[in-house]
Amino acid sequence: MNCNKYQNLIPLYLEEKLNPSQKKELENHTSACIHCAAFLKDFKEITGTITNIAAAPLPEAYLEKLEAKINLEELTRLPYLKENGFTFNIQKLLPVFGVVLLVFCIGYYLKSGKDRTAAIIQTSQHNYTATQNITANPSGNTPKSKPIETKKTIEFVKANAPAGQFILRGAGPKYQDKKIVKQWQDVYSAIKEKKSLMIENKKDWQELWKQHSAHITPAPALPEVDFNVNLVIAVFMGQQNAGGYGIQVSKIEESENKVYIETIETVPAKETNTSKSTTAPYHIVVIQK
Repeated sequence: MNCNKYQNLIPLYLEEKLNPSQKKELENHTSACIHCAAFLKDFKEITGTITNIAAAPLPEAYLEKLEAKINLEELTRLPYLKENGFTFNIQKLLPVFGVVLLVFCIGYYLKSGKDRTAAIIQTSQHNYTATQNITANPSGNTPKSKPIETKKTIEFVKANAPAGQFILRGAGPKYQDKKIVKQWQDVYSAIKEKKSLMIENKKDWQELWKQHSAHITPAPALPEVDFNVNLVIAVFMGQQNAGGYGIQVSKIEESENKVYIETIETVPAKETNTSKSTTAPYHIVVIQK
């Protein structure tokens, strides 16, 4: 699915400028795609808030004080200008002062609206939740505070790169969303260090699964993955000394040479009553090439 195409149509959709077929296609897509549905919801809230922003009033007696200051400046400079052959016509300069004042008011209004919009976007990102719940330790206590989620971005280089190498960075252009074919997610892995991997062949997949499930007896069977058409993305949060931690792959995009993923790490909020057992959260997903 080309989500960029549909997200570019959302402004026209909200302005009711799409034809019936485009409107129906977009509505069908957003009902099936959680990412585009969240984008539509956030965009609608932001534009609605901006529309309802009231013009900020000027400070009391602002115009009178400004005019007095301008007049004082003119009186101070007038003798010097006359001595040097300059003529001074206040009536001709009034339109210029009016334009300066108008620019100042517009700048103040736009800055106020920008600050409010930034606060809305930050709030919507903080409230964005993952689509699949992370399995908690059955023996742990229920937290009294909400967990804290942080997003991180990872980009894997597919061509001529050592296995497991990755680069942290933001999303790039010309990426296509990838659908998860199958996945495994929990908070107990035998891999105790924090790392992110991209697996492109069966040999590396066997080694990773063996390391990951080393604490389970008998060892679980290796899941079948067709590497002719699929890739495996695995993220491990590393060993944690308490419950309440988790990690999830929330978004995957791919270009010709790179795979870009977005992860959400969940950590306990301060003063949260969590279990004291050791955990090692992970999320392993299979995507199509």
